Amino acid sequence: MNKLYKILLFLVVLLLLYNKGYSQYYILPQKYDFETWNAINLKCKINKNWDVKLEEQLRFKTYSTEFDRFLTQIEVKYNPNNKKIENFDFGFGLRHIFANDNIGKIQEYENHYRFHLDISHKFKKNNFRFKHRLRFQRKKEFEKNEQKIYYPSMDLRLKGYVIYKIKDWKLDPEISWEFFLHNEIGELNNFTKHRIGIGTDYDINKKQKISISLIKEGEVKVWDAKTIFILSIKYNYTFKLK
Repeated sequence: MNKLYKILLFLVVLLLLYNKGYSQYYILPQKYDFETWNAINLKCKINKNWDVKLEEQLRFKTYSTEFDRFLTQIEVKYNPNNKKIENFDFGFGLRHIFANDNIGKIQEYENHYRFHLDISHKFKKNNFRFKHRLRFQRKKEFEKNEQKIYYPSMDLRLKGYVIYKIKDWKLDPEISWEFFLHNEIGELNNFTKHRIGIGTDYDINKKQKISISLIKEGEVKVWDAKTIFILSIKYNYTFKLK
């Protein structure tokens, strides 16, 4: 248990230092919000090389009092199982987004589609597990008004994970961070936001687990920047084809 206390203390200090350093970057006041992300993830292991995932996710915003969006995503992952690149995964995903746009002059429910391409790398070092993911994604709203121009948005995202495996302990702590490079006509581009989070997985059995994480998302701009704290809870079920 002493190891666990040290790890938790380290995570708390890290987040406090991060929050203090990040807040000093801004001179003007910021906006804050607290969101909840609830998801169900079904994973089918077709064979040693291929996995297929289906995820349904419901998000709430405005301190978790308003509906934000509902997501449906299907994702395919490929692991070559080759000794030279056995630690690499390649993925493709397609997502439908039903979003509540209640900001600005035109407020309505919107439908968006998004696809992404991933390449991931993972390795072990003693009790640590490391994973890095590079993702390219493109999102666009379904066109419903001929008088309106619908510009697509593109993001390049770099995400990292560090997991510490504790002997005889199910709740192994995890730290994650992510950076976004955004490209969209008429919007703020380049390095626009980042995330940092702490979390853990609880294995119910070999097929089921629950993932819980607390994420801090910050916009990188001087004027009217927004910081969002996110509580994410995901139920995961994995099965294999016979």
